[in-house]
Amino acid sequence: MMTLTEKWNMEGLQQGLQQGLIKAKQEDIVKLIKVRFGNVPENVEKFISNINDLEELDKLFTKAILANSLEELLKWYNNYQNNNYLQEVLW
Repeated sequence: MMTLTEKWNMEGLQQGLQQGLIKAKQEDIVKLIKVRFGNVPENVEKFISNINDLEELDKLFTKAILANSLEELLKWYNNYQNNNYLQEVLW
């Protein structure tokens, strides 16, 4: 049986690992955008760093591969976010 302290340590480790995965995915997206479209505006980097959901980051990463421009990528993500928000409100 795990002690309370061991459980807290395990939870902290899991949270740290999750945060590391999120940070790495955010950095991968920024690097991909730099390679594909050139310099990444500071507001776009901040925008990406504020996304803390791995599933959303994975979708953004895939779209960054497929997008023809940075503007197309950001437009897609804004529409995606708005659609998700509407689904949450309606359901």
